[in-house]
Amino acid sequence: MTKNCYSNRALASSAPWIEENNCEEFSAFMTKEFSNVSKTCVENIRHIWGAIRRMAATDSGLNSLTKQFNACTPLKTKDIETFVNYIYIIFLVLSMSNSPLPRNIIKPLPGYPISKFCSHLSETISDDNILISRLAKAVNAYENYTQEFKCLDLYFKDEFLGQSTMSFLGCAQVGDALCSNGIEDMFEVFKPNKTKIIEGCEKNIELFRIQKMLN
Repeated sequence: MTKNCYSNRALASSAPWIEENNCEEFSAFMTKEFSNVSKTCVENIRHIWGAIRRMAATDSGLNSLTKQFNACTPLKTKDIETFVNYIYIIFLVLSMSNSPLPRNIIKPLPGYPISKFCSHLSETISDDNILISRLAKAVNAYENYTQEFKCLDLYFKDEFLGQSTMSFLGCAQVGDALCSNGIEDMFEVFKPNKTKIIEGCEKNIELFRIQKMLN
């Protein structure tokens, strides 16, 4: 997998914690946060990556993903890596924001957001279609907590690239520091490619600047 500045799992506020730990430990930490709420939810999350990729292998599957996740534009094969990483970042934000009270660290979320997310994934699910449907319900609830969500735009997410919180350095550092082994965590196996991360950070920060100039 290749990570870019939006989809390379880069959140600048995570950098101090990540830099002090083994690169796989943050993914394990996130998994533990979810496991403390529901081990069944974690097992379902382990399977969503393959389910997404299998569904995305056909045109009908891509259409289904587009509709279920309310994408602003039809998802194409080339979008799936970004989509997968978008889902990862949701788990990252939930882990960072998990508290009894509503918080707005990256975006507004209710209290105990992991519990609310996992309520859609609390039963063992073996069917890809059902698993994706439940995931979509959880994601849409996450996105629409403030009732202001219109559609999913994978390539311009203000909460990750805007508000002057994301520098190129932060993007590259965090992206290079995160990885997962798929055994002690609930994610796909991922090892960072520093060259591609830097290229992705440069490209996406420039895209964001262009968008802001046009708006």
